[in-house]
Amino acid sequence: MAEAKKAVVAEGGVGGGTRALAFLVLALVAGAAATILIYQVIQSYTARIAEARQPEQTQMVIIASGELFPGLQITETDIIGIQVPLKLVPAGSFSSADLVVGAIPRERILPNEFILPDRLADAESGVGLNALVPAGMRAVSLNLGDTKSLSGFLVAGNRVDVLVSITDADSGKLETLTALQTVPVLAVNSQMFKNDKQRREEAARAAEGGNAPEKKEARRLGSAPSVTLAVTPEQAEILVHAAQIGNITLALRSDGDIEQLTSMGTNTTDILGENEPVVEAPKVGPKPKPRPVEKKPEGVTLQIIRAGSVTTRTYELPGATPK
Repeated sequence: MAEAKKAVVAEGGVGGGTRALAFLVLALVAGAAATILIYQVIQSYTARIAEARQPEQTQMVIIASGELFPGLQITETDIIGIQVPLKLVPAGSFSSADLVVGAIPRERILPNEFILPDRLADAESGVGLNALVPAGMRAVSLNLGDTKSLSGFLVAGNRVDVLVSITDADSGKLETLTALQTVPVLAVNSQMFKNDKQRREEAARAAEGGNAPEKKEARRLGSAPSVTLAVTPEQAEILVHAAQIGNITLALRSDGDIEQLTSMGTNTTDILGENEPVVEAPKVGPKPKPRPVEKKPEGVTLQIIRAGSVTTRTYELPGATPK
């Protein structure tokens, strides 16, 4: 009996030691895995911190230091270079001032705006208004009254519809037609970039100095402005002919509105309505006298008694026959 107890105790002791050793090995493995995981997390945060501390990659980009106007060459004082993060650099931007100096803006560029190739005229276009005329287009000027050119609110870069009012040779009615649509404005008066208010103020200040040509310019700006439009050769013919035979008025469009609409024209009848023909009432004369009614001859009634019977007959006079 004692020997059996000893055998059981020995067997239990061996099994307990094995289980303890297994738990120890598992604990060591779990600890090592946790240590490796914590190390990887620490390394990741360390890399992020180091990346955040490093300066962001940038690129030199040329922007406008002040307002740039169409048709005028860009000089060194008109531009500056700034460092811009790579992710914010627009496609096609210039990184060197040498590529921009001497170029001609096709449209107005505001201060601190990026200077991009599509906003500059071709290098072979020259300087001035001809640099703004697209290839295949023509520049045509019109002398319009102040109200017909939008009372000074029209500036270069706008788009307009050209309306012409003419008298129809056949009907003699005054008609208004939309001759051209979405026509770009290249210049207003002799300026390609300043609005009418600025030009009036400058002309007024110059006129106060007593210079005769500037006084003449002030009078001209205060009367009939000149608008220069960019049109195709076919549109140029229509525009010049319309200016000769009728009165031209410009209608301003939204910058993004380039839709071509169908216009049938308008005349006085469309505005006032068609006049209905006046139907004259029939003339009323004296009523005709009624024709006299012919009186029929009175008849004669006779009673004939024959053999105790009475017969009644009626005769009409004269020459009446019995009924």
